[in-house]
Amino acid sequence: MKTVEKGPAGTYSRPAYARRGFVTFGAIALLLIFFVGEVSLQKLMVLHTWSLQTLQSSYCSCQFDTDEVSSSSSFNQQNRTYLSPPRIILTKPTVHEAFENKVTFIRNISSQTPAGKRFRTSIDENKNVHQFGLTTVRNVCMRPDGAIVMVGVTEAEIRRNISQVPALDQEWRSSYNCSTSDGCVGFETADHLPPNVTMVPGTTVHILPYLGNVFHHFADRIWPHIAGFQYPLNETSAHPVNHFIVHRFSTWMDQARHNMDRNTLMYQIRILGRQAPKADFLLVDGLKPTDLVCYESLVLACATCDRISNKLGFNITSPALLAYRHAALNYFRVREPAVPLPPHPLRVTFYGRRDTKRRRIVNSQEVVDHLRKWTNPPLDVVFVDDLMASGKYNQSLPEVVSLFSQTDIFITPHGANTWTSLFMPKHAAVIEIYGPCGPSTWLGTIVQAVGLKHSTKTNPYDKIIASPLAGNTTECEGALRTPDFTIDIAKLDNAIHKLALPMFGSRDRIPRHWLYDWTSHGEYQEHEQQQARVPHVHLQ
Repeated sequence: MKTVEKGPAGTYSRPAYARRGFVTFGAIALLLIFFVGEVSLQKLMVLHTWSLQTLQSSYCSCQFDTDEVSSSSSFNQQNRTYLSPPRIILTKPTVHEAFENKVTFIRNISSQTPAGKRFRTSIDENKNVHQFGLTTVRNVCMRPDGAIVMVGVTEAEIRRNISQVPALDQEWRSSYNCSTSDGCVGFETADHLPPNVTMVPGTTVHILPYLGNVFHHFADRIWPHIAGFQYPLNETSAHPVNHFIVHRFSTWMDQARHNMDRNTLMYQIRILGRQAPKADFLLVDGLKPTDLVCYESLVLACATCDRISNKLGFNITSPALLAYRHAALNYFRVREPAVPLPPHPLRVTFYGRRDTKRRRIVNSQEVVDHLRKWTNPPLDVVFVDDLMASGKYNQSLPEVVSLFSQTDIFITPHGANTWTSLFMPKHAAVIEIYGPCGPSTWLGTIVQAVGLKHSTKTNPYDKIIASPLAGNTTECEGALRTPDFTIDIAKLDNAIHKLALPMFGSRDRIPRHWLYDWTSHGEYQEHEQQQARVPHVHLQ
């Protein structure tokens, strides 16, 4: 006899067993929707196959130029299809487009300070300057050549205040009194404020540009100000930030058309500006050499702050780095990166430093050829050295962000280029090779912030080879006199296999590539007996 359930108003509903069947059907449907959604997200978000129209910057009407990075086709064995599409490398917008509508000419600021108004320079007390050389000066002026003018104070008073704090003293000597740095802007004192100067209200951040490489741009000029936006450092500087002023801004903008170093630095400065979205960039063009511009509050530049150090504590450094990472990804319209799930191969970016003078991997091509033969799991390998030699990759910021957001394993010698790991997917991996002159790394701060797999114990170098461009020595004689080396292929394989060990629990996607049956393209081998071990991994 069929049982029925009484419905509303004395009516009878469907049989109970039918209702149970309906619930079961609904649960199965939800699981199917979840599975299809996961597959769709993998295709759309991880593999970067969305339309290029969605990558256009809101700050320009430009189209992004792209170069398709060729990948190994070794995975096409046994008539199997290679599943990873070419990676997209962004090369636009231009620097001038990046600053569009954000520049204010100081000559157009109408605020004038009449002669005789009480105006005296003072240096804010910075309780955090012992850990971080960032300070604010009130009522300070600046000449068009960039030299700052401190009003109503003597040089002896300035030195007395600054010398009490070693970090501030070092900052001052390297950036403003020109005793230790060629890039110093200089300073002078004045007894009183001249008449009819232009007064810039609010808080202005002073930036001294620097030429080095993509890492030193960021670490020496941008990083100090990024950390300054985080508590408690932001409480020791005047906030919110209303303006940025870059020394010789127009010159750097013009030269960025032709100089990749300047191009990259200007991008980094523009991304920094996103930490203060309502701020503009001040331009001093059109002023006479004798004109004086004064600032209500000026945050001094820092040329000697520790490079991406964790001395401030991860509670400051991690959110500071993640905020900049998010701003860069967002600005270049790159979606939040993720390590893809099988059957998509792991994306490897390998850099052998062939474009440098020291710490080069001499057998780089052998390493790349070997990695492209991996089938369990397969590796989609991009060789940075070849891209740079062909001109398809120049380490500009949009190129760095786009390439490394599509990198699951970064294999590289220790050096400035490891900074690019800031834009890798969370829980991706960096195999940093120190060669004979290590281990020594500053990468731990980024590793902590992004959540990357990284071990200072991995150092699979083999033969030491003297570099004629770096002192022709096989000894570690300093940062500029270090040898080249080769990679031990077997040890590198072992370092890659160790990435199969879970580190971030269920969020760690890399181990799933070892759990997948690549021989048949079957489903995941996630049986209970396999949870305690990782197949296909042979560790020494």
